[in-house]
Amino acid sequence: MTLSTTVKVKKPFSLREVATSHGWSDVAPLAWNAETETFYLAQRDGRSAFLVRAREKPSRAKHHASIEFSAELNSKDQKKFDDAVRVLAQVLRLDFDLAEFYDLIRKEKVLGWVVKHGAGRILRGQDDASDVVKMIFQTNIAWKQAVKCINRVAAIAPKPREGYFDEAGGRELTSFPKLLDIANKGEAWLAEFGRVGYRAPFIVLSCTELSKPAKQKELEEMHSLDDKRLMKYLRTFQGIGKSSAASLMNLFGRYSELVIDSGSINCFQMKFGLSEPPTEKDVERHYARFGRWKSLVCWLEMVEHYRGVGAAKG
Repeated sequence: MTLSTTVKVKKPFSLREVATSHGWSDVAPLAWNAETETFYLAQRDGRSAFLVRAREKPSRAKHHASIEFSAELNSKDQKKFDDAVRVLAQVLRLDFDLAEFYDLIRKEKVLGWVVKHGAGRILRGQDDASDVVKMIFQTNIAWKQAVKCINRVAAIAPKPREGYFDEAGGRELTSFPKLLDIANKGEAWLAEFGRVGYRAPFIVLSCTELSKPAKQKELEEMHSLDDKRLMKYLRTFQGIGKSSAASLMNLFGRYSELVIDSGSINCFQMKFGLSEPPTEKDVERHYARFGRWKSLVCWLEMVEHYRGVGAAKG
């Protein structure tokens, strides 16, 4: 049977914009089907897994969008379904309040397409620990290669009972492994099979540490830290540098630290037609007026640049 529930989300909102806001939709346990406009989560369930789907329902409501969640489960599995819906709602940032951000970009007359098309939320992973580990996977590596590395390693996790093949990504969707299962595979396996290179010891260490109750409590408590202290804390993980820590801040809804890497530098140079790459200070100076939202503005301008405004308007 099908279990389902509908959640109202304050507008502006677009499931498509959230689903395509970050590359996490390319890797386990998430997937986006652009043809059917359906977002998938492969939720681990012991030694098995099940699929949870999210679709935006047609609505004429002025202030709210409606997101329908569904899964093929029995009535006795209602709690499993409810828990999975909470995870997916967090992944999609459904409860994130962007009113202040929208007021700011209206005032500054930038990113006009964002409000109109319900963009602004950045997709995140299913939990803090997996976000940290995946960020180590993608550090100092081309994104396409990072996707392959993460999905190779994720293949040790259970596949959803219903099965789902991501045609666009050319992959069979799996849940995400328990971190201790990844650590137990060892550095040699990660380097040879996962092809993660020098990151192998950092991944093993982080997966081991993040499996411990004390470290899990630390992750829960980190959200009470101010931005500077949170940035400092995230950099304590081996394999997480300055730009990776700022990227994690973005995933956690903190935008006061710019992600300054080759992608943002190249985008800035092309956007303003500069003959030479800008310095970090140049980028910081440009976005300073956006205060605690500056990294979100920078990220969405990259989306605007690489996808094109036409693509963003979708």
